Amino acid sequence: MRFALRTAIATAVLAGAALTPVAAATTAFAAEGTRPATAADAKPAASDAAGAATAVTPDTKPAAPADKPAGPDAKPAAGNKGEREPVKTVQLVEGMSAQVFTVDGAFEADVHKGGKTLFTLKEGEKRTYNRVEVYLKADGRVISRQVDEDMGALIRTGTLKNGTYVKIYQVSTYHHRADAFIDGESLGVLDANGRSVASQNDVQYFVLNADGSTYNWLGLENVVTGAKPGVYKLPNGQLIKITYAEGRYAVSSCDSDGCPRGVLFVDDTGRVVSRTGSAVVVLDRNGTFSHYIIGAATQSAAVYVGADVPGTGTDKGTDKGTDKGTGTGTGTDKGGDKATPTATATPTATPAATTAQGTISQTSVVPKGGVAAGAETAGESDHTLLIASGAGAAALSAAGLGFVAMRRRQAADRG
Repeated sequence: MRFALRTAIATAVLAGAALTPVAAATTAFAAEGTRPATAADAKPAASDAAGAATAVTPDTKPAAPADKPAGPDAKPAAGNKGEREPVKTVQLVEGMSAQVFTVDGAFEADVHKGGKTLFTLKEGEKRTYNRVEVYLKADGRVISRQVDEDMGALIRTGTLKNGTYVKIYQVSTYHHRADAFIDGESLGVLDANGRSVASQNDVQYFVLNADGSTYNWLGLENVVTGAKPGVYKLPNGQLIKITYAEGRYAVSSCDSDGCPRGVLFVDDTGRVVSRTGSAVVVLDRNGTFSHYIIGAATQSAAVYVGADVPGTGTDKGTDKGTDKGTGTGTGTDKGGDKATPTATATPTATPAATTAQGTISQTSVVPKGGVAAGAETAGESDHTLLIASGAGAAALSAAGLGFVAMRRRQAADRG
């Protein structure tokens, strides 16, 4: 028994000696997991992170060369603006619209009309085009307004065949104004106050009547340049007489008793226009005149007859058009150039047969053979075109109703 006890004690001692290092090692491992990592421990981790970054980079963007900064790669190419981001499209007056963009956080707007870009506005800018002011506000809103407080009430707009844009304003029943534009810039204002007024430049003629109706045509074959004084026969058979006195040219109509029948002198506007039957005649200060036969499909030249009406009392000066004082004459001329009348208002008072006209200038040259149309408005017809017609004879002329042609630009030959 004493032997067995010794054996048991020896075994216990040996077992304790073996267990003590294991427990110490276990305690040491647990403490290792909670202590801060040493520099030696951190190095493998940093190396692993670098490896991970290197693996991701090729899938996104190659690393920039060491001698080239990465900054410029994030900007637009040199000379280009930032990308334009569309925001909205805004409808403006007179058929214009504005397409708004953002560019690098700021607004821009392209203003369009008829499929054409007229101009571009930066944030806070404004511009006037055809008497319409367009303003791009800082918040991206686009505001348009008419700049015509001094013109009267805008009643219609239109575009001539040569591209001239025309706006017609009403001041009163027999007082109208017209402003003509090319590329948004005004050429001048016609003021038809009680009488008709007219403009002419190159081959384009435009007439505004006191009632707001209009005519325009191309002066091609139907032009006599530097006419010498005397009697001329128009394509509709009507006779007119060109005279020169006191340093000015004048025009008058003729009848079976001869001439004149109401002489109209070119005034300080540089031009005068008379209505003779179905013919409208525009006489310039240098003696050049153009005529338009209302309702005629074509226009042809006037013929010089002589110093006076031949066989006065036998030449009746008959108007061979079908115009009966209503502006619907068809004429009999066979010229090769068409001319299209336009109008938008019907006269409501008995007009005079001959009236004086003033002028503005237009600058576009219309190629020969073209056709000029007036302010294009539905319902226009010949009988509405001129306030002066028929048996009213000299009603307006005798009244001496004046007009003012407000001009912004004169034709070069009027210096």
